[in-house]
Amino acid sequence: NQLSAGVAQMNQRIVDGFAAGVPPNDLLDQRDRLLADLNRIIQVHTLEADDRSMTVFVGGSMPLVLGSRATALVGSESISPDGRYTVGFGNAATVLNDDLIGGGTLRGALTFFNDDVAGVSNQLGRLALATLELTNRQHRQGLDLNGQEGQDFFRPLAASYWTQAVVPVVNTVTPPTALNVSVGMDPAADAPTQFRASDYRVTFTGAGAGNLTRISDGFSVSFAAPTTDLSLDGLRFGGLASGAAGTEVLLRPFRGVAAAMAVNLSAPSQLALSSPVVVAAAAGNSGNAQVEALYRPTGQMPPFADVPATITFVAGGYTINGGPTQAFVSGQAIVGSGFSLTLRGAPAVGDTFNVREPLPTENLRQNAGNGQALLALRDLATIDGFMLSDGYIPVFSAVAAGLQRAQTDSEFHTRLALNAESARANQAGVNLDEEAARLLQFQQAYQASARYLQSMQSIFDTLLASFGR
Repeated sequence: NQLSAGVAQMNQRIVDGFAAGVPPNDLLDQRDRLLADLNRIIQVHTLEADDRSMTVFVGGSMPLVLGSRATALVGSESISPDGRYTVGFGNAATVLNDDLIGGGTLRGALTFFNDDVAGVSNQLGRLALATLELTNRQHRQGLDLNGQEGQDFFRPLAASYWTQAVVPVVNTVTPPTALNVSVGMDPAADAPTQFRASDYRVTFTGAGAGNLTRISDGFSVSFAAPTTDLSLDGLRFGGLASGAAGTEVLLRPFRGVAAAMAVNLSAPSQLALSSPVVVAAAAGNSGNAQVEALYRPTGQMPPFADVPATITFVAGGYTINGGPTQAFVSGQAIVGSGFSLTLRGAPAVGDTFNVREPLPTENLRQNAGNGQALLALRDLATIDGFMLSDGYIPVFSAVAAGLQRAQTDSEFHTRLALNAESARANQAGVNLDEEAARLLQFQQAYQASARYLQSMQSIFDTLLASFGR
């Protein structure tokens, strides 16, 4: 704004100078320097008028400087409903399109905040929400030191968080339609492994009908009345029947999860590390199979049909409570309704293992089955195929790719700028060597003229002396 005001001031002084018949060359140079500095901040286009004033355009066709008047650019007082910082022409409401701003440090700052920071926030939020939800679901399947069922390890996201994640951005209906669109966790057991680091847009094309779009890649799912809920990417989108044509909602489920995470437990005794089921090998077992892990898998809810369970090894595998024969692989979990048992070794035909709930008198302090299940979460393929413990890799990869791209763009545009400056200098700049050569030419021409005059004076003196006698 200061630079554009300076250009407007120079315009007035230059017009006055040419009107007085004195070319203001110094003022023209000063204006060129101001325009060069302005172009480093925001891409501008210029048009010189007949009176030698310079009109400066930004954002395609917006006259930033027109004669002696400059229009200020105004930053938004707050982030827009769709989560972006914007720049307005003359006022915050007349928003300049980011793509039309072109190059310059202003465009770079807007891109960094609106795209890069938002993208990394979604990446971090996805990792945080997957960790929170998987840990809570498994922790609730265990028993603490007091024999009580486990509670949420991390504080669940409050309803207010999910409400703030839903932002109405378009509502052209008169009177405005009340929208009850919501977003939350899908109850499916594998939902936390399906998250995609993206915002979502719900666009209504009719009463209760429209499209749910994943903004990161443009993938879209259509819905129509009487649909009220829709599952996508491990999330549950509700209230879709409440929309009307001309309304649009932005949903940002991951933006603030990392900041909202907090431990929910207040004492170590609340750690639900014990398994709510126990196992005992029959006294007559002759194989060498040993219990490696036993816990209740996440996502399973009572009633549990297979507890108590008798696992009997037969030719070709094992049966659960006399059911169909299943193949046995050492180290691979035997999963039933209410338990997951991992045996290591080679059981013999006829060996049995009994899974049941613990008796009230049993000491569970040495039972860490659910602790093993929580530890196993680190190796669960969760984030784009990465294990949960490696979930930071996509985040770092996104940052590294952004840095590499920015560095490449910077080097490329720096070369363009240098070439443009060289071309400009060839047209409007001063070449000192060329000017020095011209000075030598002028000096030699002056000396030749002086010698010519001296010769002519000598001739006239001789003639006057000869004829004057």
